[in-house]
Amino acid sequence: MLVKENDKELVNSVMEVFQTHGYDGVTMTLISDRTGIKSEDLYDRFPGGKEDMAKTVLSFAGEWMQESVIAPLQGPGTPEERLRAMSMELQAFYAPRQKACVLDKLSCGNTTADVKDLIRTAIAGWMDALAQVASEAGVSKELAWTRAQDAVVQFEGALVVARLTQDTGPFERAMNQLPARLLNPPAANL
Repeated sequence: MLVKENDKELVNSVMEVFQTHGYDGVTMTLISDRTGIKSEDLYDRFPGGKEDMAKTVLSFAGEWMQESVIAPLQGPGTPEERLRAMSMELQAFYAPRQKACVLDKLSCGNTTADVKDLIRTAIAGWMDALAQVASEAGVSKELAWTRAQDAVVQFEGALVVARLTQDTGPFERAMNQLPARLLNPPAANL
């Protein structure tokens, strides 16, 4: 489901509410307050309520991930250059805002199975792209997959620490260290 250009501002506002309150904490009142749209009008736009909103937010986030995270990994340049390009995109998006990852926030609580499946698909796509870059650099497929998983764990953990401490340093370090952690020979990655 592609988010229409004229809906992007609305979906971005809804996403910010999910990032702040998580799936269980989001109410139509919170979304109405943030967007300025009456609850009944929100139900007209999102007939399935919170689940439809979450799916739309995930579609929007997926489009952003494809453009800003996956595309740089699959684009031109050396593996290190591509990882740095992806890291710069993530830092530009997250560091100044100190926002939680919407994939993380939507995965907690009473999120529906459909929403969790969308999150799993997004994370798997990111890990696949990271593993592909590492494999192209000569890392074995098994180690590349392990390192890709570790990279996503480091990203999510550093994002949480940065947000909770109001210090972007841990997040920036994790992003800057990513190419070496993903691409170094096995002995150098201890």
